[in-house]
Amino acid sequence: PVGATPPVRLVVHRVDGSLSTSMCSPFVRVHVVDPETGHWRSRASHCPVLTLDDAGHPVGRADVAEACGHIRPFSTAPRALRRVRGGVLRESPTWDEGFLVVERLPAGTVLLFEVLDLVQERTQVGVWREDADFDDGSGGPGPRHAVRLGWCLLSLDRALEMAGGQDGGGAPPTERRMRLQLFKYRYLRNVSSGSKGWHALDAVAESEEHTGRPGVFTEFADGAVDDGQPVGFLTSVWMALRRRGAGMKRRERCEAVLEVTAVPSFEARIASPIAVGPGEAPQS
Repeated sequence: PVGATPPVRLVVHRVDGSLSTSMCSPFVRVHVVDPETGHWRSRASHCPVLTLDDAGHPVGRADVAEACGHIRPFSTAPRALRRVRGGVLRESPTWDEGFLVVERLPAGTVLLFEVLDLVQERTQVGVWREDADFDDGSGGPGPRHAVRLGWCLLSLDRALEMAGGQDGGGAPPTERRMRLQLFKYRYLRNVSSGSKGWHALDAVAESEEHTGRPGVFTEFADGAVDDGQPVGFLTSVWMALRRRGAGMKRRERCEAVLEVTAVPSFEARIASPIAVGPGEAPQS
């Protein structure tokens, strides 16, 4: 279609920074949405998103086939974190998992990322184990319960524009590891399981399917109230009054970023990592 993106190779690399000292098995959930309505993008192909092996070859579908007309959210596998004595984290969450978005997406498409932590439960013999039935909410394997750690966004058009090589001719696209600022959740709460701070992903998935858009879109939709830039006193007062009157809450940044790569699915060359602010494209 005119104005549509080429197939996109997306790699979710790692979290750099501190999200939670208690996280055990974090994973990343990805939504492909229309930024105006928040609805998941519709699909025309039978397999809109594929998983990739370490060599970048498709090995299966990232979403489970169901009779629906949109691109379902897809996830990385949970990554168990090692700890040293005293419970201190020894490493940052790293996945380096690749996906191929085969569907040609309309201009303006946004990717919303959620970093979630898989809940563990104690067995009768006192051993902690992960949820056996991992259900990511896409209809396939993924967690029944999880804790929300942070979310971020990426404008796909601007990322691909900076990568270049979208026509498959000339110079190959530049593969940049983008650093996306993570934000704390303002509206969504982990209250499905009371004071434990969990939320049930099967219930969340059912609610999202009913509305046709992910819950995290609520966090994204109020982005205009705070772009992270310094403002004058009168402007800050106006913004505070606007937020109060509309029930809005100021975005609060996490002390962490999510590193991802998004390029047209042609041969790519490697470039140095770059920082990307909320809704911004990588800087050359």
